Amino acid sequence: MAVMNGLGLSLGSLLVQSQQVLGKSYFLANTIGDQFELGYVLYPTTSGGSNWAISENPVISPYFWGTNSDIPTGSEIDRSSTNTSTIIASSLDGNAAQIASSYNNGGYTGYVLPSLEAAQKIEIGLVPALGAGFFIPYDGESFWTSTQDPTDSSKAYYFTIKDGAPWDFLTAAKTNTFNLWPVIRYNN
Repeated sequence: MAVMNGLGLSLGSLLVQSQQVLGKSYFLANTIGDQFELGYVLYPTTSGGSNWAISENPVISPYFWGTNSDIPTGSEIDRSSTNTSTIIASSLDGNAAQIASSYNNGGYTGYVLPSLEAAQKIEIGLVPALGAGFFIPYDGESFWTSTQDPTDSSKAYYFTIKDGAPWDFLTAAKTNTFNLWPVIRYNN
């Protein structure tokens, strides 16, 4: 039996908290792989701070990364939002960062391209939590990250999902086209 309290719903020992993103309420859980309105928990924090979730569905349609210019990006998970904004500000319309930032998941917005570290957490965190079978429909598909190659500004990182094998995290020319799997930051 669920009991309402000031923090959200109490389900046994699991506390599901109510939060808001752009004025819209959602319930969340703090365990990797938990599904909730924003998608799947990707990177939870333990004491108030930024958590990350991956959207429930990827965008399986190829887009170019963004600009070929040298722009400052980082690989850390918390650089995902800044990287995406930087790409959008210096790119032509129709790029992967712009599409990710306009992603709408049932009325929830604020998604971005994952940084390299965020993409790596998808493999090391969500594959064990959700099971490899969850990713089978996307086997062989490649997805952009928001991280530029620090040694060659004409390239950016992408990842390829491989069922039953380690995923590839490589770089490619920014003019190549890959899919995208948006992520979103939320507070607990």
